[in-house]
Amino acid sequence: MKIDVSETGGCVIVRLGERRLDHEISAKFRDTVLERARSLQHVLVLDLSAVEFIDSSGLGAIIGLRKRLGWSIRIVLAGLRSPVYRVFELATVTSIFTFYTSVEAALGHMGVAPNADAAPPQEPNRASGD
Repeated sequence: MKIDVSETGGCVIVRLGERRLDHEISAKFRDTVLERARSLQHVLVLDLSAVEFIDSSGLGAIIGLRKRLGWSIRIVLAGLRSPVYRVFELATVTSIFTFYTSVEAALGHMGVAPNADAAPPQEPNRASGD
């Protein structure tokens, strides 16, 4: 399973690099996210932009994250393709997640720069009178 986990600005970002979130990887996906989100305090961003197909077990894994992490953690789903978003609509669970078109849009809406944990760029030294 291709998965990348990073942290920025207090958010844990999980990028799933698989075309399918189905019965073959859903349990491992859920367990990996739970393990990495242990220290999470506020926001979990799931980047599902590579996912073209999700079945009921994939949906169940994401709903399971919502249940196991509790309501104090905001779960953001980013980059969903129309067919994947449609599964969430059909299951009538769109109200328990926040959706954004991309990770960048989600972070921007929350006021977090995509690489907020990196050192800010240094201003060049300028002589007075410039």
